[in-house]
Parts: sequence; C-alpha cells; structure tokens
Amino acid sequence: MWRFSVRMLLAMTIIFSVPAHSQTTSSARFSGRSLRTITETTVAPLYPQDAITARRTGVAVALVTVTEKGVVSKVEVLEAPSPSIGASLSEALSQWRFKTATIDGHATGYTGKVTYYFVFQNGKPAVLDPNQAPYIGRWPTKARS
Repeated sequence: MWRFSVRMLLAMTIIFSVPAHSQTTSSARFSGRSLRTITETTVAPLYPQDAITARRTGVAVALVTVTEKGVVSKVEVLEAPSPSIGASLSEALSQWRFKTATIDGHATGYTGKVTYYFVFQNGKPAVLDPNQAPYIGRWPTKARS
C-alpha cells in the first residue's frame, strides 16, 4: 500500500502542475474594442459578390495574432456566414498594422478578436464594424418614463 505524506503530495502537485517555460510565454490578449484602438492601419473587408448575390448576411469573427513589431502574423476566421466572407475578412485583416505593445518594458506580440457585420441596409450590402452597428448583437436599453 502506498503512503504519501502531505509534503510529498504537495511537492508532486507543484512539479506536475507548473508548466514548462516555453508554455508560460504567451502573448497578451485584447478585446475587440481594445484591439481596434491600437491600430495604425486598418482595411475594411469587402462584401464578396457571390455573398451579395446569395444575400448572405451575418457576423464574421476572426482571431488576429500580431507580432511584437505590430504586423499581423496570423488570421484565424472563427465564424463567417460563407467561405468567401471569411476569406475577405482574412485578406483585409492581414493588411492591418498595430502599435507596439510592451510588457515590463519588452515588446510583445498579442492576439485579439475582430468582428464585422455583413448586412443589407435599405437593400444595399454593407460591412459594418461594431461601432457602426451598435445594436447588432445587443439589446438596446429602453428609456424609462
């Protein structure tokens, strides 16, 4: 029968729960609104013609990875109403440039989600960022009398 002391269990817990150094170095994460405030260059995605013809609408969300120099190194489309909208979002976000972020005085890379809404307004296709479409995905607050 195995007998472990409290110290032995504590030591084993620490040894097996502390990640290796390479796993602890991670980039900072920004919310979508915060990420947009540190951009230097933005390019809005185009509404693809096939999505317009098919009247595809919806939200497109991507996870953007930025290097310590502010260059987009990876765009992962998390959600899109069609493959062509996802490709348009990825192409546009790849052209974005960001300000350098620092942690403890050292430049660091970071990630964040970016959202766009592909909609029809008055019968015309439109690509909106969350600031242009404040009530999409949120309930407006009612004025109380």
